[in-house]
Amino acid sequence: MAAVKFERWKEVGACLFDQSNMPSTLTGRAILRKPLPQLHITSNHTTSSAVHDKAFLGPLRDWANFFQEVKQFEKSQDWSPKLLGWSLRVLDAQGIKARFADFKSADIADAYSGYTCIPDVALISTDPASINQLKAVGELKTPWVRAHRFEHYPTAEHKAFLFAQVIKYMFELRVMYGFMSTYESTVFLRQVFRDGEWIVEYSPNVKATFDGSGTGNEPPSLRQCFAYLSSLASEQAFVDNRTRRADWFRYA
Repeated sequence: MAAVKFERWKEVGACLFDQSNMPSTLTGRAILRKPLPQLHITSNHTTSSAVHDKAFLGPLRDWANFFQEVKQFEKSQDWSPKLLGWSLRVLDAQGIKARFADFKSADIADAYSGYTCIPDVALISTDPASINQLKAVGELKTPWVRAHRFEHYPTAEHKAFLFAQVIKYMFELRVMYGFMSTYESTVFLRQVFRDGEWIVEYSPNVKATFDGSGTGNEPPSLRQCFAYLSSLASEQAFVDNRTRRADWFRYA
């Protein structure tokens, strides 16, 4: 399996839906089921933590049945039998009107004019009616830094610290969906209104090595999870979360 340099992971769409480590043509369904290529880590890289010094104070809960939802999405799609070359995007082929891009490509004027923070990744609309509108945000961390490894954050209190940065972006930019990834591990998040309050739900840890080709109880692949998130976010309008900032975030 081909290796991928971490710098290329900044181009999220390329890593997720590119077939450089696969046969030259596959169906969209086959592409999404594949695990990601192995990550190539060189000797010259940063060793410092990029986890921000803040904490999320609001309700943080499991995204129940996330894997089952992803699998049901995959089953419900009308998959084209057409073979796709590497240059064709799977999301486009399935009619999902969104693409991953640099955050600066997003039109955020309707959500937060003058916003100065810069999330690592944006999912933006390709629908002509809402072209370049922000649909989701993502934060990327290097996997070789111990402080970035999700397994070191086992409790909800620990996760509230780890996910605070991307939740803050979601809150400020009024998008329902977000994610945090080290390439090797990814967690998906959403802010939803339940039982009279806004809460944040997080998915199970999705490994880059997950293979979605199985027919049993195996978890879906990371590509399948991203496709599912993209399908949800592409249809989602801005959220109206009016929770007080002080009730959701604490800064050290």
